[in-house]
Amino acid sequence: MFISKKYSKIYVLFAGMLLFSYIMVGCSKQEEIIEEIVKPIKIDEVSDNYHQEVLSLSGNVVPRKIVKVGFKNPGLIENIDIEEGDFISEGKKIAKIDTTEYELQVRASSAELESASIQIDTEIPAKVNQAKAQLELTELMYERILTLYEAGAATKAQLDEISAKKISDENTYKLAVDAEVIARSKLKKAEAGLELSKTQLSDTIIYSPINGIVISKLSQAGELVAKGYPVAVIGDIHEVDVEIGISDKDISNIKIGQEVDVYIYGLEKSFKGKVNEISATADPKTRTFAVKIGLSNNDFNIRPGMIAKVDIPLKSTKGVFIPLSSVLSKGDKELVYLYDETNQTVKSVEIETGKIINDTITVISGLNSGDKVVVDGQYRLQDSDKVKIKE
Repeated sequence: MFISKKYSKIYVLFAGMLLFSYIMVGCSKQEEIIEEIVKPIKIDEVSDNYHQEVLSLSGNVVPRKIVKVGFKNPGLIENIDIEEGDFISEGKKIAKIDTTEYELQVRASSAELESASIQIDTEIPAKVNQAKAQLELTELMYERILTLYEAGAATKAQLDEISAKKISDENTYKLAVDAEVIARSKLKKAEAGLELSKTQLSDTIIYSPINGIVISKLSQAGELVAKGYPVAVIGDIHEVDVEIGISDKDISNIKIGQEVDVYIYGLEKSFKGKVNEISATADPKTRTFAVKIGLSNNDFNIRPGMIAKVDIPLKSTKGVFIPLSSVLSKGDKELVYLYDETNQTVKSVEIETGKIINDTITVISGLNSGDKVVVDGQYRLQDSDKVKIKE
């Protein structure tokens, strides 16, 4: 068959293009097959390490010192000058009750003291002096009549009469002296009563006993409060505590003064704290021991009621640790995949595991130092799979 040169060139060109397309498609399919076979993984080299066990617990922030303040006397609250969350300094006025009744008591006590003072200054001395003078006169007359009686110049009846009068005047004088003692006692009582009335009047206002923050406002203006009933709760937050509960199996590892890490969620900030207090007995409901972790809080940023996470370091454990997620369970066996760097393949090995610590697990047997354990991508692997290390 005769083909012109023009068509011959076209035919060759077309055949070359078909051959090139076939080669490119073949290469593309081959790359896809290779890509399917080579599986990406991440590895971790095994070595003996020390693992610090940490006990992590949640707790609440509470003030180091809490004071409940109330009136020493009952009354109707006129005003309260605080709100919850207010910072309050020592000596600042908190609240005041109606003073009418206590002002009247002061006036009554003042009048009673004045009456007692007048009595002790005028009435009592006059009676004592009068009784004393009468007694001295009677004693003089008694001596005279007694002398006359002994001389026979006075009768027995006259002596008996003056003797009786002497006894009566002695009793009168004694009563006057006793009345002075009683009057002085009443004077002291009136003085004390006035001081008490003044104190009760001053107690119609309560002041903050400490520098702190108002944790609770328990009463409102217009309420009638009883003696000693708390009106507000003030907390000193220069230092605060984080309260946590620790189980009986861990409490023996906690010591007073032990340093711990505290993370305050509300502030998104970590602090160093110390164990300040360990309860001697467990809470009957939670069966945990109350532990308080002390924190300095000079800037008052840590507020009561905030939630905290406390990390308490426990003992260090030496051994081989691998990520817990790298262990595969097949039946009653536990396996991991090891990476062969020479062949860039993997193989499974059976291991014996021990204690789980956080997100790692101890390996008792089956691994050697330097082994490269697959820690990501292991769920898609089979023995002798071709793999590549991904960043």
